[in-house]
Order: sequence, then C-alpha cells, then structure tokens
Amino acid sequence: ARRKALADGAAEDCLGMDWKNGRIKQAVLQRLLAARRDHPALFREASYRPLAAQGPRAEDLIAFCRETETQILAVIVPTASPADVDDGLALRAGWWADTSVALPGASGGWRALMGAPITGDRVALTDHGLGCRVLLANR
Repeated sequence: ARRKALADGAAEDCLGMDWKNGRIKQAVLQRLLAARRDHPALFREASYRPLAAQGPRAEDLIAFCRETETQILAVIVPTASPADVDDGLALRAGWWADTSVALPGASGGWRALMGAPITGDRVALTDHGLGCRVLLANR
C-alpha cells in the first residue's frame, strides 16, 4: 500500500486534505530521502548558512541553506503552529502577511522539492500550503 501511495505522486495539497492517513508524511520523507540520495554532498560536506527572513512573521520560521561549489539546497520551515490552519494542514496566506525569505543567487532558478515553485531569488510565504519549502538550485 505504501509503494502504491508513493507511486501515485499526489500533489501536496491533495495529500494534506486527508493528512490523517499518513500519506503526506510518507511523501515528505520520500522526497527528502531521494534528495539526500541524489545529492549526497549537500548533506555530508556542504557549508551551512542561515537565510534572512523579512516581514511580520520573520521570527516564526527557520530558514537556511546548504551550499557546495555546484549546488544549493534551501530549507524554510515554520516554527510556530498557528491556530489558523485549515482542515488540509495549510497555513492560511493571511497569517504570513508579507513575510519572505531571500535566497542566494542561483543559475537557472530554483526547483521545488517540497512546496510551491518559485521564480526569482525571494520566497514569499503567501501561498496556501504546508508552509515548508525545500528548494534546490545549481550555482
């Protein structure tokens, strides 16, 4: 059943709507373990750097990147669990207000491993969703 669930490749929003069945946790673990398998240097020998957050909820998240000479992995995770979460575990856009995180420059843009895709070098935390972002880029 687990393999079938992972093979379905359901979107995070769909998985969040029925979060009590555990598929969202399974999907998150699968994506992060695949990233560790595919990019071991980012997890073993990359440097660590905190990322700056701006806005009214800047203190309610952790943001950092791991960097090698060729790649960057950025992670953004909320640390506060607001009461304003919907039935699909999504943080409501209004809760984040104008909070954003600046990303290091990357050639070719950022690819979302978890969370909504982004354009540019700034993550605006205004979308509906889990609030967690894991992004990968080449230097």
